[in-house]
Amino acid sequence: MYRCAVSGKVSQPGEPAYKVVTKTRNKVYFQNQLDKNGKPVLDAEGKNVKYRAGEGREIVQEIVVCKEVFEKMTGGNNGSKSA
Repeated sequence: MYRCAVSGKVSQPGEPAYKVVTKTRNKVYFQNQLDKNGKPVLDAEGKNVKYRAGEGREIVQEIVVCKEVFEKMTGGNNGSKSA
């Protein structure tokens, strides 16, 4: 059971919850540079040398809503049902 974050409706037992992403942000991922032995490479100050490994989007806020609200917010076909 859960409470819909938008309507405040309490679900029935066994009723699926739907998750809707409300906020995202850009994220840059870094990784430590490793030498041929797999040990981190250190700079002159003794800190790990990092390189840009990738970038993407990160979920900041996600809400749980009932089916009726989910269909109004997304059109009913592009969100995720929680397990």
